Amino acid sequence: MIMHFTAATIASISGAVALVSASQVVGSVGYAYSGSAADSSSGSIRGAVIKSQGTECSFANGFKAQEHQTDMGILNCGTGLICVEDESSFKGGRCTTAVTGEVAKHHRQLVACTYVNGTHGVKCEGPSACNGADMAKIGCGSCIGNNDCSDWTGNITVGEGSCVGTEACRSMYTTSSIVIGNGSCHDNVACKFIKGNVNVGSNSCIGGDTIGKDNLNGYACYYFQGPSIGDNSCTDYAACYQTYGSGSSFTGTIDVNSCNGRYSCNWSADRNTGDNSCNGYYACSYSSEMELVTRFTTLMLETVSGKHV
Repeated sequence: MIMHFTAATIASISGAVALVSASQVVGSVGYAYSGSAADSSSGSIRGAVIKSQGTECSFANGFKAQEHQTDMGILNCGTGLICVEDESSFKGGRCTTAVTGEVAKHHRQLVACTYVNGTHGVKCEGPSACNGADMAKIGCGSCIGNNDCSDWTGNITVGEGSCVGTEACRSMYTTSSIVIGNGSCHDNVACKFIKGNVNVGSNSCIGGDTIGKDNLNGYACYYFQGPSIGDNSCTDYAACYQTYGSGSSFTGTIDVNSCNGRYSCNWSADRNTGDNSCNGYYACSYSSEMELVTRFTTLMLETVSGKHV
């Protein structure tokens, strides 16, 4: 539901506005601060105290209040920034880069966070991202995309900058623990359906949107069942992919800098590799190129139809 407000309507809620876009609000509202006026030509607010990214700001979560507005303090942060929820903030939120358009269409669960190096960012951005997940176990810059990090079962930890792309890291299941390192599980459905006691290293399971020569995207480490993937491994389209619904017999260890290449180390391949092994297109895959293409075409059609969710 998209809500449209006139100046009179906005005034009636005492300066608290529902987000459409930063430029639209700033250009039409001149009373957010007492005695100040909006300069529509520059998009700035005269007399306002402009805050920087990461600064605390007043935030009211309209979603939790069962309302259709995400931000109740957009003008607290200044041009190009928006106040998003941060449970560690005394005021309820922190200023971060504004994202226009979709906020009015979807409630996106933005959680401001701080990287280990001290810079600020967000995590859990996108419709249903982190639904049911333990926020304290998700690193800054992670779980960015529709349904990312949702529908988890068990003790799961994600490092910084990981699980990025539509449904990345969705529906992971463990009776013990799953650990995703930093900068891993990127692109469509990367690491989706990971099952078991699994450790994924840093910069691994990257689906190949810029690595594959044909610009293929996604499925890295899809349904991987462990026990481990080393750093800088399983990159490119469908690398380390496990057939959907298979048993636990096809498991193994992928060491550092291994299984990098389209379709490498997937399906029923023996996955016990040493360092710097099985690199290249179809490396260590027991299926022929034609069989792999046929299987993936079937898989993608089934995914679109909703069979694999």
